[in-house]
Amino acid sequence: STNPALCVADYLMDATLGMGISSAKIDWAAIITAANGCDVEVDVPGAVGAKEKRFTCNGVIFATDKHQKNINKILSSMNGNLVYSNGKYILHAGIYEAPTESLNEDDLIGAISIKTSLERSDRFNTIKGLFVDPSQNHKSSEFPKVQLADAVTRDNGEVLEKEVQYPMTNSSYGAQRLSHKLIQLSDQQKIITFPANLSALRIAAGDRVQVSIEELSWTNKVFQCVDWTFSEQGGVNLTLREDSSTSYADPTVTPTNEYSTITASGSITDAFRGVPSPSGLRAASGEGKVFLNWVNPGRPADYATIEVFSSSTNN
Repeated sequence: STNPALCVADYLMDATLGMGISSAKIDWAAIITAANGCDVEVDVPGAVGAKEKRFTCNGVIFATDKHQKNINKILSSMNGNLVYSNGKYILHAGIYEAPTESLNEDDLIGAISIKTSLERSDRFNTIKGLFVDPSQNHKSSEFPKVQLADAVTRDNGEVLEKEVQYPMTNSSYGAQRLSHKLIQLSDQQKIITFPANLSALRIAAGDRVQVSIEELSWTNKVFQCVDWTFSEQGGVNLTLREDSSTSYADPTVTPTNEYSTITASGSITDAFRGVPSPSGLRAASGEGKVFLNWVNPGRPADYATIEVFSSSTNN
């Protein structure tokens, strides 16, 4: 199979080259969810109706490498993660899964610590890197640079690059798709430490939870658990990063093409990077009119026209 989730499960159980663990130690419900997410067919440039599976695993691993390195190579082909919790290996692909748990003030045993943004060294709005190119005799080749206009605007117009390698991805569109999602996820920068009581033992790394804190005006705000440790107070310190279903959208082909394309001669047509968003929109009435004010994005070269739409509702 070229399904990354099934490849991970196979590697975990394989007694000759893999880890040789019992199938009873694998969370198969999580494997099924991840595998189904990987198999979703998405539109790609080319002939009308051209499609690819969202994530596929195509590459080589070496028996002389450590298990962790081989598993991480497979995980890279689906932006996935694998955790061991409560005696089970739990796999998550780079897809959105609805929250399964909820937390509120009743679960706290201390004060919440909030980090509102990542350090500059951990931020990026542009990704470049390598994938396995079948047209180049399966050598590592560069895929077209991926950049989103809103992410550049978020970082005050400064281009912040991240270099990646996709050793188990053999499609330029697949590599761009993985990178596109990583940049979208980089918008979710709020990280909290949630000192919970022992009821939080039900939450494992990778789980999504809804957090409701009245003082912070949070009602069912979605976070993903990225780590947890036992606390000296007798509870569990959860590290949660904000999450959103909108951060997992696949690049589009129509009405705008968000994939870069490469001709046989190597000519690249850059993808549509998106329209940068304005900020600080304000409306004031006077003289029988409505006056609108806003702050334009910091890179005027990114746009040529401003359009204003009147909504028939309050949204």
